[in-house]
Amino acid sequence: MPLVTRIFLFSAFMWLLISLGLDAAVSAGRAGLLPALPLSGVTTLHGIVFGWITQMIFGVAWWMFPPASRQNARPLGGLAWISYGAMNGGLALRFIFESWQVEERALLLVISAALQALAFLAYAPAILPRIKVR
Repeated sequence: MPLVTRIFLFSAFMWLLISLGLDAAVSAGRAGLLPALPLSGVTTLHGIVFGWITQMIFGVAWWMFPPASRQNARPLGGLAWISYGAMNGGLALRFIFESWQVEERALLLVISAALQALAFLAYAPAILPRIKVR
Protein backbone atom coordinates (compact mmCIF):
# COMPACT_ATOMS: atom_id res chain seq x y z
CA MET A 1 0.00 0.00 0.00
CA PRO A 2 1.53 3.37 -1.00
CA LEU A 3 2.59 5.74 1.75
CA VAL A 4 0.25 8.49 0.54
CA THR A 5 -2.66 6.05 0.86
CA ARG A 6 -1.72 5.14 4.42
CA ILE A 7 -1.40 8.81 5.36
CA PHE A 8 -4.76 9.69 3.76
CA LEU A 9 -6.46 6.81 5.62
CA PHE A 10 -4.83 7.59 8.97
CA SER A 11 -5.78 11.26 8.65
CA ALA A 12 -9.32 10.29 7.66
CA PHE A 13 -9.76 8.38 10.91
CA MET A 14 -8.20 11.21 12.92
CA TRP A 15 -10.65 13.73 11.39
CA LEU A 16 -13.52 11.39 12.20
CA LEU A 17 -12.47 11.21 15.84
CA ILE A 18 -11.86 14.96 16.07
CA SER A 19 -15.16 15.83 14.39
CA LEU A 20 -17.28 13.44 16.42
CA GLY A 21 -15.56 14.51 19.64
CA LEU A 22 -16.08 18.20 18.93
CA ASP A 23 -19.66 17.59 17.88
CA ALA A 24 -20.31 15.80 21.17
CA ALA A 25 -18.66 18.68 23.07
CA VAL A 26 -20.74 21.29 21.20
CA SER A 27 -23.91 19.32 21.91
CA ALA A 28 -22.98 18.98 25.58
CA GLY A 29 -22.34 22.73 25.68
CA ARG A 30 -25.78 23.46 24.25
CA ALA A 31 -27.31 21.15 26.85
CA GLY A 32 -25.49 23.01 29.61
CA LEU A 33 -23.29 20.07 30.57
CA LEU A 34 -20.04 21.73 29.42
CA PRO A 35 -18.96 25.28 28.68
CA ALA A 36 -20.30 26.34 25.27
CA LEU A 37 -17.90 26.03 22.35
CA PRO A 38 -18.04 28.67 19.60
CA LEU A 39 -18.23 26.06 16.83
CA SER A 40 -21.17 25.37 14.58
CA GLY A 41 -22.45 22.07 13.31
CA VAL A 42 -21.18 23.10 9.88
CA THR A 43 -17.60 22.88 11.11
CA THR A 44 -17.94 19.34 12.37
CA LEU A 45 -19.87 18.41 9.23
CA HIS A 46 -16.91 19.68 7.17
CA GLY A 47 -14.62 17.54 9.28
CA ILE A 48 -16.71 14.44 8.61
CA VAL A 49 -17.41 15.04 4.92
CA PHE A 50 -14.04 16.38 3.81
CA GLY A 51 -11.79 15.11 6.58
CA TRP A 52 -13.14 11.59 6.87
CA ILE A 53 -15.19 10.60 3.82
CA THR A 54 -13.30 12.49 1.11
CA GLN A 55 -9.85 11.57 2.40
CA MET A 56 -10.93 7.95 2.73
CA ILE A 57 -12.07 8.02 -0.91
CA PHE A 58 -8.86 9.74 -2.04
CA GLY A 59 -6.65 7.24 -0.21
CA VAL A 60 -8.49 4.12 -1.33
CA ALA A 61 -8.72 5.36 -4.93
CA TRP A 62 -4.95 6.00 -4.99
CA TRP A 63 -4.39 2.46 -3.77
CA MET A 64 -6.95 0.74 -6.02
CA PHE A 65 -5.86 2.47 -9.23
CA PRO A 66 -2.16 1.76 -9.71
CA PRO A 67 -0.13 3.95 -12.07
CA ALA A 68 -0.28 3.07 -15.76
CA SER A 69 3.52 3.23 -15.96
CA ARG A 70 6.37 3.81 -13.56
CA GLN A 71 7.56 6.86 -15.49
CA ASN A 72 4.52 8.98 -14.67
CA ALA A 73 3.92 7.63 -11.15
CA ARG A 74 6.41 9.93 -9.41
CA PRO A 75 5.24 13.38 -10.60
CA LEU A 76 1.60 12.42 -10.08
CA GLY A 77 2.44 11.28 -6.56
CA GLY A 78 3.62 14.83 -5.88
CA LEU A 79 0.16 16.09 -6.80
CA ALA A 80 -1.37 13.61 -4.37
CA TRP A 81 0.83 15.01 -1.59
CA ILE A 82 -0.15 18.57 -2.55
CA SER A 83 -3.77 17.46 -2.39
CA TYR A 84 -3.22 15.92 1.04
CA GLY A 85 -1.55 19.03 2.41
CA ALA A 86 -4.13 21.42 0.99
CA MET A 87 -7.05 19.32 2.24
CA ASN A 88 -5.74 18.97 5.78
CA GLY A 89 -4.45 22.53 5.93
CA GLY A 90 -7.81 23.90 4.79
CA LEU A 91 -9.69 21.76 7.30
CA ALA A 92 -7.40 22.71 10.17
CA LEU A 93 -7.72 26.40 9.33
CA ARG A 94 -11.50 26.07 9.16
CA PHE A 95 -11.62 24.47 12.62
CA ILE A 96 -9.41 27.25 14.00
CA PHE A 97 -11.01 30.23 12.22
CA GLU A 98 -14.61 29.14 12.78
CA SER A 99 -14.25 29.85 16.50
CA TRP A 100 -12.74 33.31 16.02
CA GLN A 101 -15.09 36.19 16.56
CA VAL A 102 -13.16 38.71 14.47
CA GLU A 103 -14.09 40.78 11.45
CA GLU A 104 -11.52 39.05 9.23
CA ARG A 105 -13.07 35.65 9.89
CA ALA A 106 -14.92 35.57 6.56
CA LEU A 107 -11.69 36.15 4.62
CA LEU A 108 -9.93 33.46 6.65
CA LEU A 109 -12.73 30.99 5.93
CA VAL A 110 -12.45 31.80 2.21
CA ILE A 111 -8.73 30.95 2.40
CA SER A 112 -9.65 27.67 4.07
CA ALA A 113 -12.19 26.88 1.34
CA ALA A 114 -9.65 27.81 -1.36
CA LEU A 115 -7.17 25.32 0.10
CA GLN A 116 -9.83 22.61 0.04
CA ALA A 117 -10.64 23.46 -3.58
CA LEU A 118 -6.92 23.27 -4.38
CA ALA A 119 -6.92 19.77 -2.90
CA PHE A 120 -9.50 18.66 -5.46
CA LEU A 121 -7.77 20.51 -8.31
CA ALA A 122 -4.48 18.78 -7.48
CA TYR A 123 -5.99 15.33 -6.98
CA ALA A 124 -8.03 15.17 -10.20
CA PRO A 125 -5.09 15.32 -12.66
CA ALA A 126 -3.16 12.91 -10.44
CA ILE A 127 -5.83 10.19 -10.35
CA LEU A 128 -7.33 10.46 -13.84
CA PRO A 129 -4.33 8.94 -15.70
CA ARG A 130 -4.44 6.00 -13.27
CA ILE A 131 -7.94 5.04 -14.38
CA LYS A 132 -7.57 2.55 -17.24
CA VAL A 133 -10.30 1.49 -19.61
CA ARG A 134 -10.18 -2.26 -20.16
